[in-house]
Amino acid sequence: MDSLGGPSNKRKIEVIDITDADDDAYNPSPARLRKAAATITSESQVEYNNEAEQSSGQEVDDEMEQFGVTDIEIVATRYYNGIATLGEQVILKREPNNAFDRNAIQVENVSGATIGYIPSWFAVQLAPLIDRNIVQVEGIISMTKHDDMRVSIISSTKDDMRVRIGVLITTDPTRREACIREAELIPNICPSSTRTRDTIHYPVGQAGPSNQTSVGDEFQAAAQAMSEQTLSELPSASQPRRLETFLLPYQRQGLAWLLKKEHPVLPTSPEEVVQMWSVLDQSKKLYQNVATMFTTEEPPFLASGGVLADDMGLGKTLQMISLIVTDPAEEPKLVPAPLKMDGCTGGTLIIAPLSVMSNWANQIAQHVSRRTPLKVYVYHGQGRSRPSLKDYDIVITSYGTITSEFNARNGTLNSIVWRRIILDEAHYIRNPKAKSSLAVSALDAKSRWCLTGTPIINNLKDLYSLVRFLRYSGGLSDLSIYNSVITRAMKRDLAGDKERLQALVTALCLRRTKAMAFVDLRLPRLTRHVYAVNFSSEEKAKYELLSKEASGLLRRYSLDEPGQEVYRFILELLLRMRQVCNHWMLCSERIQSLMHLSGKNVVDLTPENRAALQDMLQIAIDSQEDCAVCLDALHEPRITICKHVFGLECISKVIEVQQKCPLCRAVLLTPESSLVEPAVEDEVRGAPVEEKEQIGSKLEALLTILNNTRNADPTVKTVVFSQWTSYLTLLEPQLRAHNFRFARIDGSMRPRSRDDAIDALNNDPKCTVLLASLAVASVGLNLTAASQVVLCDSWWAPAIEDQAVDRVYRLGQKRECVVWRLIVEGTIEERVLDIQERKRNLVKTAFAERKRDARETRETRIAELKMLLA
Repeated sequence: MDSLGGPSNKRKIEVIDITDADDDAYNPSPARLRKAAATITSESQVEYNNEAEQSSGQEVDDEMEQFGVTDIEIVATRYYNGIATLGEQVILKREPNNAFDRNAIQVENVSGATIGYIPSWFAVQLAPLIDRNIVQVEGIISMTKHDDMRVSIISSTKDDMRVRIGVLITTDPTRREACIREAELIPNICPSSTRTRDTIHYPVGQAGPSNQTSVGDEFQAAAQAMSEQTLSELPSASQPRRLETFLLPYQRQGLAWLLKKEHPVLPTSPEEVVQMWSVLDQSKKLYQNVATMFTTEEPPFLASGGVLADDMGLGKTLQMISLIVTDPAEEPKLVPAPLKMDGCTGGTLIIAPLSVMSNWANQIAQHVSRRTPLKVYVYHGQGRSRPSLKDYDIVITSYGTITSEFNARNGTLNSIVWRRIILDEAHYIRNPKAKSSLAVSALDAKSRWCLTGTPIINNLKDLYSLVRFLRYSGGLSDLSIYNSVITRAMKRDLAGDKERLQALVTALCLRRTKAMAFVDLRLPRLTRHVYAVNFSSEEKAKYELLSKEASGLLRRYSLDEPGQEVYRFILELLLRMRQVCNHWMLCSERIQSLMHLSGKNVVDLTPENRAALQDMLQIAIDSQEDCAVCLDALHEPRITICKHVFGLECISKVIEVQQKCPLCRAVLLTPESSLVEPAVEDEVRGAPVEEKEQIGSKLEALLTILNNTRNADPTVKTVVFSQWTSYLTLLEPQLRAHNFRFARIDGSMRPRSRDDAIDALNNDPKCTVLLASLAVASVGLNLTAASQVVLCDSWWAPAIEDQAVDRVYRLGQKRECVVWRLIVEGTIEERVLDIQERKRNLVKTAFAERKRDARETRETRIAELKMLLA
């Protein structure tokens, strides 16, 4: 299809194509969620665009910026019942199979009701660009001809309704200029760079005026609810009779908040905001969503549940157990009306990472009165029995089990309407397209809860998955609407945008931190140290070789030569630079073998190429990348001869069906001839060598800390965190040589082995060191037997490190705690800390703590790379 609306070259072929996002994946309907993650079969057919396959394959919603806006009338409104509010977000939906106009673009309100269509003279210009992924569009009701933007509810004047269309283009520098050239052909477009507040009254994504006296004031009032003073004055619930453990005052306040959120009540006045809903007109009982401006006469659906986002170590598990055992009838002030239980057939379903499932069972047994115990069943494992789960008060399962049953479409868990669902470590579902995220969102329950100390890890999209799981109404469960009013609004940084985010977070979350005076955990002192490590001359030479190579590639990337390929190798070099800071043996000859593959789309499986592919696969494993088919964590990782990484089960099914790579369309005939498995890493568990270079400067610093600690107090126990399990393996022979007894936790271990390692730390006085994988041991574990933490390397997302430290520094800790961060001076590690600080600021903005930095674009990504390589 040409840019001016020529014939489409789309065709039906039997492929699994994942180069573009599936819009159905973002609809909160369980039926459509299942469709989005349909099992790969020989009957699978999708629309395949021959030109779009040449795109970068990035998820466009993450990398879009506004190119321009235009006001267009909406036609055919008299034939449809959908209404809209001035300033309301609307959905512009392509209908390529429309029987009357193949270029049709439908206008829907956020409830899915059709308002009308974009005029055909404009749609014929815009539709081809949408179909070819050149642009995306979003809309907001802007004005009516007769009322000149002074009306609120548009009904009788629907024939005069207009929509402000925002045209979005990619920020990818390899495609941006080409997209701009085609977008400039759209008629009547006012470029964003020339817009002013005088000529454009309501930018796309910014709510317009309504009959409400001060929407901004309501947002501000809601945001202020996050203040420490307000949190300290929250009402308290009574101590539950069935709970053996006495709750601390802030935990009883948390229980009261949980009860109120589980039994929500509609707002009764324009000053009150409940789940972003407010009363627009008391006399007419009109409700308006103050985020999307959607207005309805029908009482909106209110979600039962929320996000308990307390700081790690404040007892989120205990508070949820107290909610389970509390009878709402005993708290009439907090629960004015009971929740309707029509159709409810099950108890509470707890979904947790595999490593913490046993912790839930133990905590329930510990805290609930033995006189009135709860019936608990752990539902997990290949050979798991299938009793009547409806007979249990609590069923505990894993994200993996939920996903596998979701794929099978006939799982036991999906057949039950649960009283409530609790997601522990809910940030596990932050990727909205991952099958685990789709699977938990498709489950049916009366109430839904998310537990996470880090609701935002990388960006605001992390929060969207929680909004969708909770089933917030008013449009925010639709990703395009969420991006418009939250994600891109924050990038614009206009008045009211920050308050909108803070109001949403306030509606969703309860968050208290250890630093708040009223929490008063009486924890011992925590001291943090940065241990500056200096390279030896040999180590410095190895590091500088990588740094120079990365700097040269960055210069090529800045000039777009050749774009994505160069950027990919820059990231690989940055990873290796960070690994060299730990120990040069983590890299060995991998960089040379990686560069050997540069410029080759498909490689023959010679011994040399196989080794190079294994090195590239190890990078994906070390970086904890997701499978590109199911978008969950890599499971039995494999790399193709075209250099793409998948889980074995997923890519094997794709090869069986279509014999092509779903990312680049390269021919993959059989798994045996097209896939490469991970290499078996050389074990380094033998006798350690004593030369300083072989030990490594950072390893030597770690041994210094451990030896000094043992000499000062032999009872102190230390948790040593690293994101690379191969580095933990390097540490083992050195610890043995220095007579340290240690245990280890990493992702390759079975649950029983992990429990044994934690038991050794807790109960064996001779076990004074725990080697822990940052990805595994940073969630859901109680490691208060230790009082010292060593962070051997820095993670891009500071929230993961904070979680790791809080495994030790938490409720129940009796000793003073020390955290050591090992940083090699004058290297990339120092600059990683700056990136961590920026991500901390994003979280602070969401929780009304301080202003966010300027927007992130692909151009700032280049700036970040330059900073890292400075």
